[in-house]
Amino acid sequence: MEKGTPESSEAPACVWREVETYARRKVQDFVHAVLEEEVTEMRTRVKSQGRAAHRAGGLPAV
Repeated sequence: MEKGTPESSEAPACVWREVETYARRKVQDFVHAVLEEEVTEMRTRVKSQGRAAHRAGGLPAV
């Protein structure tokens, strides 16, 4: 079996960098989507609670 040349050992490192960049981007996109969904749900919940309190004679409507 032949030993790899420096040029051939650089190629896998380059590929792994691209894979890492791709994976990081996908994870960031996933986390962003989850956080956005959670914030939207929380805002909806807060608005609903505000309306319920207003109907009960408590806080002003949001």
